[in-house]
Amino acid sequence: MTDLITVADLRKTFRAEGRSVAAADGVSFSIARGETLALVGESGSGKSTTARLILRLVRPDGGHISYDGSDVLSLAGQDLKAFRRRAQMVFQDPYASLDPKLTVGQIIAEPLIIHRLASGRRKERVAELLDLVGLEADVAKRRPKAFSGGQRQRIGIARALAVEPEFLALDEPVSALDMSVQADLLNLLDRLQRRFGLTYLFISHDIGVVRHVADRVAVMQAGALVEIGAAEEVLSAPRHPYTQGLMASVPKVPDTRPPGIGIWAQAVSKSESRAADR
Repeated sequence: MTDLITVADLRKTFRAEGRSVAAADGVSFSIARGETLALVGESGSGKSTTARLILRLVRPDGGHISYDGSDVLSLAGQDLKAFRRRAQMVFQDPYASLDPKLTVGQIIAEPLIIHRLASGRRKERVAELLDLVGLEADVAKRRPKAFSGGQRQRIGIARALAVEPEFLALDEPVSALDMSVQADLLNLLDRLQRRFGLTYLFISHDIGVVRHVADRVAVMQAGALVEIGAAEEVLSAPRHPYTQGLMASVPKVPDTRPPGIGIWAQAVSKSESRAADR
């Protein structure tokens, strides 16, 4: 697989109340086309900031970001707009990221209007996108407050997919949801990735989730990348003391329920979904 995204020596320091905090301290990694790279670490380790830097939502202090061979940091005007069509973000809080004054239809149609897509058939395109994420077309008339957290996240995913991106930065997309809803959303994201060949940067602090979604895992501590490798290797035999500490902190509570109703019984792992494809 060829690399879609390459990040080299990415740096960002925030200053507030006389203190400096390095949110990204020389971060370097790549993401191949069609791959899911999970970025893990404790709260405040710099995971979300790294995603926002890649998408040019925050300006870095230094470093280099390449997207499909283009220098992201040099993009401006229409070139930057075109990049933002190719790379989208799904946010952690599905309610805070949706404008409560707009209907679901207006929310999903907004990127279509900005990028001048589906002219003359936007209502139909909104219905297609809702169906794609498992929602009925008539929800387009309602506002975000009428929906559950899982449904709102589906709306957020539909909005991100409206412009037909290649890359999604998923910032803790299931952390605010119940376990059964998490499994449904993870399976949806897996189906969408396989159908459209999407590339994911999946941000999470939940090792259980990461085991089911990641091809590779990158571990961040205090703004620095301390370990990166194949998911099975990093999660089963971590080398860095910080990663070892993360793995040791995962609760080991035996699941005594009958087979088929465990916490992750409904979530399809990467290896299982690929085996099914074969």
